[in-house]
Amino acid sequence: MKKRLLNYLKWLKISSLLILIIFPSCKTESNFDVLAAYFVHTHNRSDLIDVNAIVVIDDKGGCLPCSRNFAKFISIYQTNTTVLFLILASGTQIDISTYDKDLENVYFDLTKEFAKTTLLDKSGIIVLDKGTIKALVQINAENSDEVFNFIEMSY
Repeated sequence: MKKRLLNYLKWLKISSLLILIIFPSCKTESNFDVLAAYFVHTHNRSDLIDVNAIVVIDDKGGCLPCSRNFAKFISIYQTNTTVLFLILASGTQIDISTYDKDLENVYFDLTKEFAKTTLLDKSGIIVLDKGTIKALVQINAENSDEVFNFIEMSY
């Protein structure tokens, strides 16, 4: 009886493993899907296919002077409609007055719904390419110069 139970448990373990291998279509949501869902539910924007980057300006986490410099530097790219600007900062620690609320590619999220995506926890840039996230880059003291150079060359 004991041997039969052990054989049954072994068979159950192997068959469970085979089911997981045979049915890979039950995968979790991709980071891009999470990002797209955020924009649909929070900002009523249903299409990110033509977007090359999403710039996130936040006053939480990391290097506040870096975020200030990033916000000031990146604001000149607001007219580039392939770049979305997501402003999470309230404006008390980072000057966001240069961001035009009337532009279709500038979004404000003062309720911090974006934090639920767990994609970035400070200012940064999400590089996109036709429905995929190519890079998630958070701004910090070590990489800010490289990120600024990348942005100047890319956008």
